Amino acid sequence: MQVNGEFQYTYSALRRMVVETYGRNGRIMRMAGPVVALGGLLGLILRGVDGQILAILFCGLFATAAPDIVALVSWFTQRRMFAHPFRYTITDTAAEIRSASSTFQVTWTGLTWVRTRPDMWLLRHGAATIAIPRAAFTPADQAAVDSITAGVKTA
Repeated sequence: MQVNGEFQYTYSALRRMVVETYGRNGRIMRMAGPVVALGGLLGLILRGVDGQILAILFCGLFATAAPDIVALVSWFTQRRMFAHPFRYTITDTAAEIRSASSTFQVTWTGLTWVRTRPDMWLLRHGAATIAIPRAAFTPADQAAVDSITAGVKTA
């Protein structure tokens, strides 16, 4: 079986995908970051300007915004590539991602895990997490990809 899809990235779609790849860690960072930043701000008020207090404040602010910062940097550094649609080909043995400048293929046997999300499929290959947007496919094709990924045996 072969399923083909095409997706034109926008900043909001890319941001959603980047935030989702952080998974539970991203949600923890978004909850803990403001608490850490508030602690740093409280320390500034009570103790005055101190290097350690400023470090705590900036760590909290960074933890809160890290997924958004990664998405923004990705968008600005790769926006020429995102100007053209990405094409996806899913088969029983592999997933192929083609952009205007490159082609990437990952076999199902090389994956550590596959996660199905409402907006995308996340494929873990080594240290990389690859996101494939569901919007690239018709509803019937999404169901076909769901059945393919459900049958994937991960390492």
